[in-house]
Amino acid sequence: MWKMIIADDERVIRNGLKRLLDWEALEIEIVGEACDGQELYAQIAELGPQLVVTDIRMPGMSGLEVIRSCASLSDGPKFIFISGYEEFSYAKDAVRYGAVDYLLKPVAASDLQAAVEKALAQLADDLTVNIFREEKDELQQVFWNLNDGFEYAMEDLYERFAREKLAVSDCFFVGVCFSLIEDDRLRSMMSYEQQGLLRFGVYNRIVEEFRSRRLGFLIRKEESLCDVMALIPRDRRDDFVQTLLMPVYEKLQREAKVRLCMGVGEPVEGPGQWQLSYRSAKFACELYYFVELPVIEFPGPDREYTVSFDDFNALLDLSFRQITARDKAALATVGKCLDSIRKIHYGNRYAAVNRVLIFSGSLLEKLFSVRLVEGDFAARQNELQEAVRYMETFSQMRAWLMDYYRNLLEDIFSGGRHRATGEMVKVQDYIRQHYNEDLSLKELAGVAHVSPTYFSALFKKETGENYKSYVTGIRMEEALRLVLGTDMKTYEIAEAVGYNNVRRFVDAFKNIYGISPLEYRKKESQKS
Repeated sequence: MWKMIIADDERVIRNGLKRLLDWEALEIEIVGEACDGQELYAQIAELGPQLVVTDIRMPGMSGLEVIRSCASLSDGPKFIFISGYEEFSYAKDAVRYGAVDYLLKPVAASDLQAAVEKALAQLADDLTVNIFREEKDELQQVFWNLNDGFEYAMEDLYERFAREKLAVSDCFFVGVCFSLIEDDRLRSMMSYEQQGLLRFGVYNRIVEEFRSRRLGFLIRKEESLCDVMALIPRDRRDDFVQTLLMPVYEKLQREAKVRLCMGVGEPVEGPGQWQLSYRSAKFACELYYFVELPVIEFPGPDREYTVSFDDFNALLDLSFRQITARDKAALATVGKCLDSIRKIHYGNRYAAVNRVLIFSGSLLEKLFSVRLVEGDFAARQNELQEAVRYMETFSQMRAWLMDYYRNLLEDIFSGGRHRATGEMVKVQDYIRQHYNEDLSLKELAGVAHVSPTYFSALFKKETGENYKSYVTGIRMEEALRLVLGTDMKTYEIAEAVGYNNVRRFVDAFKNIYGISPLEYRKKESQKS
């Protein structure tokens, strides 16, 4: 049974969550309840649950403070946050700290069930990692002791080299990092657990190959990476990658029938610099996500230092302005935003992915705020998170996101949120062409060739909203474009979008966007 703690400062919410699902059928035992963040953290430390369902705002410590504090635990639980606050900043922070999901109160049973099943799937996947937690061999242990400052480590080192029959007197050292390149074929043929077992077997072959050739020893073997320290004769310094490492790399790929990435670290002279070579090899291997080269020597392809966070934020604002103005250049600007993320976070996969999620969340939040996108914000963001987080390369993620935004913008630009059929399509087109005129019920009914009495009901049935709100929505979209893209005065914008009364126009604008046209323009100019 999985162990779970429920936390909320309201007893009725805690009791409701306990009754909401058949926890026993999910093989989950509720081992604790907490009414504040401090009590929750104490129970996590004492009871060791695998799953926590908690309110995000509680007395003592917030849910976010608890998940941050649990980051130091070796086997911390999976978190599902619930909240009565539909604020993107909470969802964004929850994602950043590794929460499984973020649900709004009142929590629907189907939403909680989906979040719990997602958490259980992650917990099952995490079990695979345990096969990599084996005892360190002698030289592997020396490596970590040496870098942790143990005084005896250096004295022990050369004795253990001799025991392993490794000739080091005329060698330099190079960290070498291997990872398995996953692809659709591999994922379709194997479960996540089977993939973990495959990696384990391949990494064992790597270690054995280096040992049998007296070429090096294991540093670390984990789920995603296998790190070895290679011993290279000094007379092979110029060609060791091609003559010593590539034969091993090619043999492993051929015999194991897998694709490998190999990162080659900075060559160093002695054990005191092993950590530098190990870290540089790991960095080189992780560059595969950005450059898609199977063999990468540190420091890898040159990085471009041509983009700043200010540049990125300017592109984000520009993409929003272009979308509200229905400018077809918006998609290209989204692409530039993604390219700037790649340049800013080059070499740090997790920072790049998180920045993409923050970018997408910020842009969607803006589009929701001006009603260009409707529906469930959390569901849309969750779809993005699930799609991009586990993609093997940045280019794959970029291609998926460009398709996503291409479809989204086509929907926005075509008025997809008000789709209709038959004569109502003609009416919508007519409204878009004549929104700045005084459109009467009789006039629009005439376009649809129906009676005025029947028109209102038919329009709502076909489009999901009444015709007056549709006309107002079209006018406000154009008004926003003029507010952001011109220096027209408020009364001029009102007249341009079909209002003879400025007060009525300002009230309509505030009803849609929350503030007046003048305040909106001022707020956006301050961001720029």
